[in-house]
Amino acid sequence: MTFNITNTRGQTVANVGNGTINISATDLTLIGKDYAFYGLPQNENFVYLLENFANDTARPYPIQGQLWYNTSDNLVYLYTTSNSWTSISNAGATGPIGATGFTGATGVIGPQGATGSTGPQGTTGATGIGATGATGPQGATGSTGPQGTTGATGIGATGATGVVGPQGATGSTGPVGATGPEGSTGLTGSTGVQGTTGPQGATGFGATGATGPTGIQGATGPQGATGSGAGINGTWNNVTASRAFSTVYTNTRGYAIMVSASTNYTNGTPAVQAYVNGSLIAWWQYQFNGAGAIGGAIVIVPNGATYEMRSSNALLNWAELY
Repeated sequence: MTFNITNTRGQTVANVGNGTINISATDLTLIGKDYAFYGLPQNENFVYLLENFANDTARPYPIQGQLWYNTSDNLVYLYTTSNSWTSISNAGATGPIGATGFTGATGVIGPQGATGSTGPQGTTGATGIGATGATGPQGATGSTGPQGTTGATGIGATGATGVVGPQGATGSTGPVGATGPEGSTGLTGSTGVQGTTGPQGATGFGATGATGPTGIQGATGPQGATGSGAGINGTWNNVTASRAFSTVYTNTRGYAIMVSASTNYTNGTPAVQAYVNGSLIAWWQYQFNGAGAIGGAIVIVPNGATYEMRSSNALLNWAELY
């Protein structure tokens, strides 16, 4: 039995045959069914995973998502979808987020003022693994102040979000302009006069024609020939040489036949049983009294039926009428 090894995306990594191992599909040893010495490679696989393949050189058969601890620079690397190793260690701390300026009160609706210039964006710090710094409290809403420098995205927990300042009052809405008058609807044209319907014609009643005379009866055809069957134009045939007890035969002659089989015995209880289509039809049996015995069974076998003669004694004679 071959193991089809797949990754978490359902893609085939390797096919490992029965009683074999695979050491070139991944950096772990893949073990096939019934491999006799599986203990050593299995335990080594556990060690490699615990130490993240610690070595000063990268492993030769990496797969996407695999980690490698480089012992030469003490950094952890990730094998990415670009099929290359990327360091995920030693990132700088996240810088603080600058305070947000407050928003002034909303005036009455009128012409829109010019948009103020956007403050310069701070430099982005290096990405690190450390925890994200706490978020400072949010100031009152007002004009937009300059944006603080953006810290690098950390892998640690996100700091708490500051309190949202109150929203400024909304200015009053200007008056809605008056709706103009609706135009008048044009006149509908008059409908023309419908013409009168003509009178319906009378229904006719034609007479039914007379029934034609019955044709004369045809002459009677000649009678078919008399078919053959068991005892009809048949002959008894000795087929002992081609027959045996406890063997199933089939009547394929196209009509019924008669079958007779007999046995003799000088000790015990001789018997003959006749079966047609698996059903016991005739049975001859004689209790031996010391003088010997000869007897048999006769059955009619329909066309297409199977027939069998059974006896634990020797076949003396077998005849068939067809």
